[in-house]
Amino acid sequence: MGDLVVAVVANLECVIGKAPTSRSKAHSVVMGEDAFERVRCSGVTAFSVANNHVYDAGADAFDRMIERLNSFKGIQFFGLKNHPYAKLSCNGLQIAVIGCLEPCRARGPKLVREEDVASLISQIRPNVDRVYVTPHWGKEGELAYHPSPKQLRRAKEWITAGADGVFGHHSHTIHGHEVVNGKPVYYSLGNYQFDHVEGHDYPLAAYGLAIRINPSLNDPSVIQRIYIHQHAAGAVLVKPDVARRLEQHFEKLSTDLAHWNTLTWARHVGPVYISKCRNSWRKRFRQNPI
Repeated sequence: MGDLVVAVVANLECVIGKAPTSRSKAHSVVMGEDAFERVRCSGVTAFSVANNHVYDAGADAFDRMIERLNSFKGIQFFGLKNHPYAKLSCNGLQIAVIGCLEPCRARGPKLVREEDVASLISQIRPNVDRVYVTPHWGKEGELAYHPSPKQLRRAKEWITAGADGVFGHHSHTIHGHEVVNGKPVYYSLGNYQFDHVEGHDYPLAAYGLAIRINPSLNDPSVIQRIYIHQHAAGAVLVKPDVARRLEQHFEKLSTDLAHWNTLTWARHVGPVYISKCRNSWRKRFRQNPI
């Protein structure tokens, strides 16, 4: 790709096409054929497809979707074993953005595994100016607003391996951030536009965070945080007073991480996440008793 003033990277968390949904999941995200055009005209430079919903209609539907997406000119689809990272050229810098998915029941065989990322960073680091990782990981945060100790350790592992930043997603709410060896780590950016059934019951699931960085500076202190609100008509920027309240919430979550450990995290997350899982499994059994 030629030099870009701005490159937009996002997560594509669905399967597109004509296919039945999975009966083994509480919530499947299958979009109609018209979604292909919306992706093509989105203005996004590169989409990660390493997430827990791209296989919601099975392996064949996933393969058909990827084949169709790869026909789009000017958009990269990464997080795949045969295309693990997006290759971007921004302001004269060569940048790699790796997509990956944590261990889970829905991790398809063609997706990049979270546990393989450190070696991938070491492999590509000598050939690029910047490496960023965008993992799909963590507990779903309508109920849990903090990353797990495992996520904290994994992020430090990637920074040590040579990553210049980590920008996560999956939890459906904004989590806090850290600066690790001078590099930014944002554990979850929340939602941009995701019609999640359970999320309707949790107001903070309606908000997301876009991160604007200048790779030329490579300085966490100049990162811009842009807060987004999703509703029935789409996603919009939040009003200034709401942005201030969200920023206070974000900074509180970030401060918590300074004294985070397994026991502290379990006390915050455990009771509500167990309840969430119980409700999800009830729905699975109603859909498919066998």
